[in-house]
Amino acid sequence: MRNCIIFCGGSGSNPASFCPVNGCLFTLATGSVLLSLVAMLHGYLFCLPFSQFVYPLELDFNRLVLELESTPTASSVSWAVPINNKKFPALHPNSNRCANFEVGEGSKYRLLMLIKSALPNFAFRQALRATWANEMNTATVQIGYAFVLGGTHNSTAQAAVDREQITYGDLIQQAFVDAYFNNTYKLMFAIDWAAASCPGADFILFADDDYYVSTHNLVNLLGQLQANGYTADSLLVTGHVFSSPVPKRNLFNKWYTSLAEYPYTFWPPYPTGGAF
Repeated sequence: MRNCIIFCGGSGSNPASFCPVNGCLFTLATGSVLLSLVAMLHGYLFCLPFSQFVYPLELDFNRLVLELESTPTASSVSWAVPINNKKFPALHPNSNRCANFEVGEGSKYRLLMLIKSALPNFAFRQALRATWANEMNTATVQIGYAFVLGGTHNSTAQAAVDREQITYGDLIQQAFVDAYFNNTYKLMFAIDWAAASCPGADFILFADDDYYVSTHNLVNLLGQLQANGYTADSLLVTGHVFSSPVPKRNLFNKWYTSLAEYPYTFWPPYPTGGAF
């Protein structure tokens, strides 16, 4: 068996060095694999059964609202301090984007499609503008759309977005850094924007810019809901639902979740974030 060299960390006044190891018992790659396996084993052995699942925010919302209304600041109610209190400035608020949603259209539904896009994905947005995101009206549905973007510290990239907004007028943008792990901010921004700037929407489709959405089938679905007595006051969330999703316990997985963050065997059922 050949010899190999592994890196040895130093301490104190001893510098780090390269140490020969006879027989190649361990390499850095082997150590990483073993560490990952141990973490996964720990995650699966010591997680709690899903039957014990309790959502952290199960509380009396009527009491919450009454206490917040009767106190000058939310901080005076220790158990009611908002957990999502990030307020980023809007770079492109585009508050008139839904002006084409005509109020009082009888039985017509208003469908807003909010498409989560990344700053450099101009070609994706162009493809969608030419296909399924293109605004259209049918006998039963009015359709509007907007691309949802975060911000950047790159002035050249931001200038390109500014020019795109001048040309097409279909972007909404907030100043959080547009990165994968800021998708939470992007979704909250999209929901807040829809509530403030597009309250006339009866349905909101959230979709990623790398999805193909059959607008025809979507319109048919809304027509079937209407025929079955669905009203704008009804509550509906639909999409491809993961019924028993398992948290990722592999340290090197993109979606790794520790037991401290979430200790249960399964996630609750949820529709995929790519389109719902």
